[in-house]
Amino acid sequence: VTGFTGSESVLLITSDNDYLFTDFRYVEQAQQDITWVRIVERKVSLIKTICEKLRRLNVKKLYVESSYLTFYQYDEIKRNIKGIHIIPTQGIVEKYRKLKTPEEIKKIDNEIEKSNKQIEGIQNRLKKLNKDKKKLDNEKNPFETAKKLLIAANWAIFAGQVIIGILAFIFMITLILFPVAMFLFGVSSSMNFAKTANKLQIKILEKEIKAIDEKIEKVEKEIKTIQAELKIMSNKVRQLTNQRSQLINQGLFQKSPQTNT
Repeated sequence: VTGFTGSESVLLITSDNDYLFTDFRYVEQAQQDITWVRIVERKVSLIKTICEKLRRLNVKKLYVESSYLTFYQYDEIKRNIKGIHIIPTQGIVEKYRKLKTPEEIKKIDNEIEKSNKQIEGIQNRLKKLNKDKKKLDNEKNPFETAKKLLIAANWAIFAGQVIIGILAFIFMITLILFPVAMFLFGVSSSMNFAKTANKLQIKILEKEIKAIDEKIEKVEKEIKTIQAELKIMSNKVRQLTNQRSQLINQGLFQKSPQTNT
């Protein structure tokens, strides 16, 4: 009747609403597949859950498919619902399969419209988050560039110190150039201050980069969550659209008779 493929489920059709009784394994699937049907999760046995619903709806006349109702289920309904009149039928499921009222089609249309609005809101949130991430990336880039330049500068200083050290050692061998060697050692030593200052600046930059990375990570998590939400909603709309198309294409769009069951 509904196209729902889960097992151990029962459909209750009333003049106002349709109810599908199923267990926790199929609740989410049913909510996505048949949005126009109200899903009732059984907490105890299936028949007791149905009896509770029948009692709340004050059902006095119940048409049942005699081919599917067991004697135990029949007895449970009679014992739990005082005054209920159970009428055995055959083929009612096949007949109902051919009946989908305009109101039910409209329910699907309304659900599609509602879901599309939700998708639009999700897309706007996703767009804003992507802009925030891009902004953070742009903030991070100058710090990354400065850090790379400082690291390169320290390597250049180190290379310079190596060259100066070699020259100083050569000049030390020649006594006449000993003062030049000492001067070169002094220059090399002073270059250490520049390296230390650069290292300090690199640590400051790394701290700034880490703070931005934490913000980026948070935004990326939000983006993944919203993308998953968007995927679920898009699948829901696709399923609803397919269901609507199938109903119309198969000619299942007729007025249902005015009966109270």
